Amino acid sequence: MRPLLFSVIIRFLGKGRTPDALAQAPDQELVRLYQRTQDLRAVSVLLDRYADVIAGIAMRQLRDEEAVRDFAGDLYLKLTDKLLNTEVVHVKSWLLTTVNNALTDLGRKARVRREYRERVRATSPVGTEVPSGMPLDQHYLTGALHTLSEREQRCVQYIYFQDLSYQEIMELEGWTFNQVRGMRDRAMKKLRQALGPEFQQYFQED
Repeated sequence: MRPLLFSVIIRFLGKGRTPDALAQAPDQELVRLYQRTQDLRAVSVLLDRYADVIAGIAMRQLRDEEAVRDFAGDLYLKLTDKLLNTEVVHVKSWLLTTVNNALTDLGRKARVRREYRERVRATSPVGTEVPSGMPLDQHYLTGALHTLSEREQRCVQYIYFQDLSYQEIMELEGWTFNQVRGMRDRAMKKLRQALGPEFQQYFQED
């Protein structure tokens, strides 16, 4: 497998190369620096430091190099947000726990999709195309979806109908990670209120 370098993401975003002093900083100092300045290069240095371990854990579960790279991109975006509001004492332990939790969530979502497709296939006439998205009946939920703004509806469509990652949505719409997450959270709150007890039947949340 080709090396997994999170610093490549930073250069792609135009943030420049990592200073040598930053590359030599201890883990805890990198976390404090990012929390103080939001310098994304600090996160990339931290993740590059453990990239081989992260890639190994992800590869054992995902068993596909391209899937590992997609996971790495999503992990980077989640960590840049999570680190801002988390007090981290043992950085490596916290980081690897976060990686394992993210992979568990990914596996759970894949299992839900697979079970849904199997149920649809078992009850549909031969030759019926099985949708690839989450188990969301859009016709039934039309009224609830109309409680959302246009942007929130698009966000729900991307995540739950089209199964796009946050990174893909950001590239498609030009939204930031926080905008995507914020729209998703607001949409879920409105849909939970509109659907009541039936909400969990249609949506799986992180």
